[in-house]
Amino acid sequence: IGRKPVYMMGALLIVISIVPFFYALSQNSYWLTQIAMIVALTLGHSMCYAPQASWFPELFPTHIRCSGIAVIWQVGSLIGSGVLGLVAVKILQATDGHWYGLALYVAVLGVISVVGLLRLPETAPGRRDGEYHTWEQH
Repeated sequence: IGRKPVYMMGALLIVISIVPFFYALSQNSYWLTQIAMIVALTLGHSMCYAPQASWFPELFPTHIRCSGIAVIWQVGSLIGSGVLGLVAVKILQATDGHWYGLALYVAVLGVISVVGLLRLPETAPGRRDGEYHTWEQH
């Protein structure tokens, strides 16, 4: 089905499951926590992470592929998780320790991801340009 639809479904799953995820964690219930972790992390995160190895390199011409991947990977890591600890502390301080601020932060990052994904091309052989192509057509 291509790289882009899988990644998009994972990102959307994370965005829509983030509030239930944090709510489940706040309930101190083993089973709610397990279900929340399975939906948000096992399904959502895996659906985003799996296509990256093939999709991201295909976004760059071969002569700059390594540099292109290095830049987007490092900048994305810096924005998404590098400063998360510092931002999370400030968010928790601003919300008197309530989880909704953290959920909003993760949701905003997810929405930014979805907007970015919409602008990226599909690179999977046979699905380029959003249409199905056979190998013979290339």
